[in-house]
Amino acid sequence: MKNKKGLNEVIVILVIVVLSLAAAFLLYYNLRNITDEQFGDEVSCFDNFAITQSVFIKEACYLNSGEIVVEVERKSDALSLIDLRFVFFGDNSTKWKIVEKKCSDVRTLSTKYGGYCSIPNQDSEINYVFNVSDLEKKNQVKLVITEFSDSEELSCLVDTRTIKERC
Repeated sequence: MKNKKGLNEVIVILVIVVLSLAAAFLLYYNLRNITDEQFGDEVSCFDNFAITQSVFIKEACYLNSGEIVVEVERKSDALSLIDLRFVFFGDNSTKWKIVEKKCSDVRTLSTKYGGYCSIPNQDSEINYVFNVSDLEKKNQVKLVITEFSDSEELSCLVDTRTIKERC
């Protein structure tokens, strides 16, 4: 009888371990899906120090109630940037993509909406101004870059900043 009692305790412990592993797997899977929904195929490049130190957000703030300024700095690098993507978070997320062409709802501090959007050259900064007048309040911005490397495109989340109330 004593051996059966000990066996029951072992089975209970094994069931608890299996349930714990299943719960950990489900948590990991759900968190991964949330990240994939927000950023698509992008991966975090925080482990690649050269990329995260090359392109980053210096500051993000409200210029007025309908515009957010995001100052992006690019250092000397060997990156072949294809685009910059900005993901703004509040109650919902809103995305903008900067490529080398005209932009309707993004400008720089020195241009008007509908002008040419560009990706920062090496050793330069650009202050992007985003028209958020039709959107709910945003409190955080993430910068995702797409780079052409080794004959393939790689998208990386490189920086996250809290948006200040005033510039």
